[in-house]
Formats: sequence, C-alpha cells, structure tokens
Amino acid sequence: MSLRVITFDCANTLVETSWDYADHAMACLDRLGVATDPEWPIVYRRLLMRSWPEYREMNQARPNEADAWWLEFTQVFLEHAGLSRDLAPSLMEASEDLLYRKDKVDFRVYDDIVETLTALRERGFRLGVISNWDYSLGKVLESRGLSEHFDVVTASLVLGVEKPDPLIFQHTLERLGAAPAEALHIGDNPLDDFHGARSAGLRALLVDRSQPRSTDVMLHDMRELLNRV
Repeated sequence: MSLRVITFDCANTLVETSWDYADHAMACLDRLGVATDPEWPIVYRRLLMRSWPEYREMNQARPNEADAWWLEFTQVFLEHAGLSRDLAPSLMEASEDLLYRKDKVDFRVYDDIVETLTALRERGFRLGVISNWDYSLGKVLESRGLSEHFDVVTASLVLGVEKPDPLIFQHTLERLGAAPAEALHIGDNPLDDFHGARSAGLRALLVDRSQPRSTDVMLHDMRELLNRV
C-alpha cells in the first residue's frame, strides 16, 4: 500500500525540550519576586511523584479538570514550602505565560520542522502527532504555530496508553482513517518510536540531529524526509 499518513513524536522530534516541572515552578516563583530555597525543587518533585498516579487517572478520565488539579497541587506545594496558598492563582498565571509564549526556550521548534511539514501537506499527506505527553500537548503545539499542520494529535496521558504500546498507534491511525501499512512514524526514541511503531505495523524512522549523516533508519535533518516519501 502507498504511504498516505505520517505521524511524529513531539519532544526532541518536533520541538527541542528541556522541560522540568520543578524548574518551571521555581521560574514562576522567581517571576513573582519570591526568593526560592534550594530545597523547594526537591519538595516539589517528591510531592509530584506521590501525586502522579492521581494525575494520570485525571488526564484519562477528566482532562477538563486538569487546571483545577494543578491549582490544588500548587496550593499543597506552597504550604510545604512555608508560603501562602494565596499565591497559587498568580503562580498559575505566570505558568501559563511562561509555558505557552512563543519565545519560551523549553519548547523550541527545530529549524527543519515547519518547512518539512508544509511540504508534506502540499503533497497531500495526512499528518499526526503521537506523543507520551499530558493534556497540554495541543496547547504547546498551538503556541508554537504547529497545530495547523496536524489532522490528529494523540497525547498518551489523555488516551491512557503510552508508546511503545501498539494501541496508541492503532488509535491514531483509526482517527486518521489509515491502515498501518499506509503509515510512517518518526521519533527520537528507538524503543518508544521505532520499535513501537514497527510492532503496530507502521513503517518507522528515527531522527537524531547530533549525527553527521543519515542512515537507512535515521534522519539527521528532518528535511531529508522529503526525499524518502
């Protein structure tokens, strides 16, 4: 069957990310003029690890409640840090601005992405994103000007299935109206992206921009994809 659909991982495939929940929280406090304690990132990570199962369940069953969940979690963290819970709404506003503004360095679109996606759309390919990410995936793509290129966006924490599970690929292809033999997936992780896609019946390529040249299974520049499809 001919290739009709191409799906992409997000982090370190479409966007370069240095994202860390605790570091982001400290940046928000700094924006509000609150001097941070070196112990606070440790406290934040410990609390988040303890709450993560609840967060996963909420993403899958009630993603519309995510902002309320983060507000409550922020209040709990502030209490553990010896700060006022009243700071939570201001921290959430700072987080929204820092996280989704276009110049946020935590999510930088690679230079080879927009040109590639535009050309693929012009050739008639349907495009999707399959990422191990939470409910914010769509907002990140939109804030970086990428959402308009994609027909389907699948976030694992919303679906409840993570790569390399074949189900996340199958679910996305069903939404795209394509068979596995008609699809190619591209990502940076050999297990999650390459073997995960192959086990679901898709073709697969890796991207590693640190390499000096491409190979049969790896691209060193996403624009080289245009010569392979």
